[in-house]
Amino acid sequence: MPDAVLHILHYKGRVFAALANGALAVFVRDADGNWSDAGYLLIRLGKPTSSVCHLIVVAGRIWAAYRNCVVVIDPKQLIVESAFVAHPRRDSQVRNMVWVGDGVWLSIRLDSTIRLYHAHTYQHLQDF
Repeated sequence: MPDAVLHILHYKGRVFAALANGALAVFVRDADGNWSDAGYLLIRLGKPTSSVCHLIVVAGRIWAAYRNCVVVIDPKQLIVESAFVAHPRRDSQVRNMVWVGDGVWLSIRLDSTIRLYHAHTYQHLQDF
């Protein structure tokens, strides 16, 4: 691996590893159902000086916490579909996320509140 693994997520036969260098490593199976000997695919989300620290599945998409943003990835095409700023402070970082119904709850480093976002429109709904 090119850097430290900070979080691992399995979804639909693929393993997604959040890396400290701002990328996702994606492990896939071959035609026989074995883990591919070809290694892994890398999806670069940002600069190698910032880490991807958390991953979750939301409505069939992978949400990746990168800096103060959330990057939404299509798990089949392995492309970045969307991204949004989850907190206005650039030195803050999305630390944890949980999906419940139509909402996704986010905790932010250096912030005493949790933020609620719409799972489909990515709209900020409320702070608690």
